[in-house]
Amino acid sequence: MEATTEVGKLYVEVDQSVCQGHALCHRALPEIFLSHPQTGLSYTEDTPVPEGLEDKVIAAALNCPERAIRYWAD
Repeated sequence: MEATTEVGKLYVEVDQSVCQGHALCHRALPEIFLSHPQTGLSYTEDTPVPEGLEDKVIAAALNCPERAIRYWAD
C-alpha cells in the first residue's frame, strides 16, 4: 500500500502595517499581489493561490525586503 500525503491549498497575505510599497511582489506576480492605486502598498485577495503559482508566491515572500508577506497551507 502506498502512502499519500495531501497538501492543502496555499494562502498568502501582505501585512499592510509592514509593507513599504517596494512592489517587488506586484512586479513578479501581478495576478496575486495587487497594488493599491492610492497608497502603492501591495495586497492580496482572500482566495487560495492558483495551482502552479505556489513556488512563485513563496519566492516573492522570501524576496520581500520588509518581510511583509506571509503564506501558509490550509
